[in-house]
Amino acid sequence: MLKMHYTMKTIMTACAAVLITASSTSFALETDSEDIDINAYTCKDVMRMSGGNRDISVSFIHGYWMGKAGKTSFNKKQVEEMTNKFYDYCLDNPTEKAVKSMGKFEK
Repeated sequence: MLKMHYTMKTIMTACAAVLITASSTSFALETDSEDIDINAYTCKDVMRMSGGNRDISVSFIHGYWMGKAGKTSFNKKQVEEMTNKFYDYCLDNPTEKAVKSMGKFEK
């Protein structure tokens, strides 16, 4: 139970960080709404982010897929491999939706 609580806390922290980053960074998804739909982000949007902002966004997308699958643990090497595949895919397909793109590589 403690492990699940820790994972949920980590995912929620990542969500909050993405929301803060998205509201303070100007890129393709400007909106007056406080609600952000991650399905609106394209690969290009994520790839244009730099450093920590991109790391947080990609972590959030991994967390989204983990949550959908009901997973509470992950293999660091597999996540790294999926992230590299995601980056390669996004570089070749910048108009694809980021969340959908990551889903192609989630195990």
